Amino acid sequence: MDTLKSQGATVVLVSHRPALVQGVDKVLLLRDGAAEMFGPRAEVLRRLMPPPRPASATTAATAPSTQLTPAGRLAPGGAA
Repeated sequence: MDTLKSQGATVVLVSHRPALVQGVDKVLLLRDGAAEMFGPRAEVLRRLMPPPRPASATTAATAPSTQLTPAGRLAPGGAA
């Protein structure tokens, strides 16, 4: 992909995995066929990813479980 980009090519990458979009310049997020977010990769991923929580031995053992909903958003307590 880097070779193509250095030659001025436009590369369109389709992925469900955030790790695979690390080499792209911009991200278009589609949800149910409609554009939800578009912009620089770092900005879109920052808005998608929850901020990291400080790890602590006391809170980790007592924190409620969290699961992803079908829409990809976090749901506290595992509720979808």
